[in-house]
Amino acid sequence: MSEENSFLETFLNFIIHYLKKSLIFIIIFIIFLINLSALSLSIKCNKNEGLLFKISSGMYAFMFGVIYILINYYMYRIKMKQYPCDNICGNPFK
Repeated sequence: MSEENSFLETFLNFIIHYLKKSLIFIIIFIIFLINLSALSLSIKCNKNEGLLFKISSGMYAFMFGVIYILINYYMYRIKMKQYPCDNICGNPFK
């Protein structure tokens, strides 16, 4: 019984150790996905704008993904202008 507890404790310590080490990569991956979603939203919503505006809006959306989604899209475009982007589904970068 003692050997079984020792093995289980060693195994759980091993799993916890590597989960803690991989947590930073999981967080970075999630932030990257949020930023790509914000970039896609920016491209979809500004498809009728000029090239310089599209590039600057896309760069802002990619660098500050959550802030872009909350402030620029949700607060400004939906709440104030009451104009959500229609073509969100489908190809995200078209």
